[in-house]
Amino acid sequence: MTQIAAKLEDKLRALQREGEIWAGSVVSVDEDEATMVVLLDDDNQLPDVMLRAAVDDLKGIVLLPEVGSRVIIGSVDGPGRYALIRASQLAKVLINCDQVIINEGEFGGLPKVEALVDKINALEDDLNKLKKVFQAWTPVAQDGGAALKAASATWAGTTIQRTKKGDIENTKVQH
Repeated sequence: MTQIAAKLEDKLRALQREGEIWAGSVVSVDEDEATMVVLLDDDNQLPDVMLRAAVDDLKGIVLLPEVGSRVIIGSVDGPGRYALIRASQLAKVLINCDQVIINEGEFGGLPKVEALVDKINALEDDLNKLKKVFQAWTPVAQDGGAALKAASATWAGTTIQRTKKGDIENTKVQH
């Protein structure tokens, strides 16, 4: 056995004592598996450090630290199982819960971006139709606007649906 492998084996045995806390740097993060590899301060690597407290913990917050950031990890679920406690820098935060309230929710729910974009696009399309009507219209002297009325009849005959708050508001995320 090489000296490095022996040192790693000794270190892993030491890590198996429950309740230990370690500091290190993030080497890599696997978002799909919700794990990371940590380079401990003693230069040993610890693989499969969990990003959440338990493997089957699908609700709650998952912190994805930046590669290279400093982390503190601790023993959970028995010997040899470690999870993230704190990170100096985060690349992403995943939140899976029934409701998120930010700053006491004073401003209501966040917009549903796709629904909001659909509404804005509908308004833009409608405005562009009106612009085309004006571009194609040729004034006719002494007709009292009849030519313009005829040119815009198709456009003017359709109404825009008024947006309701519920059409674009995500009440599960309030700010």
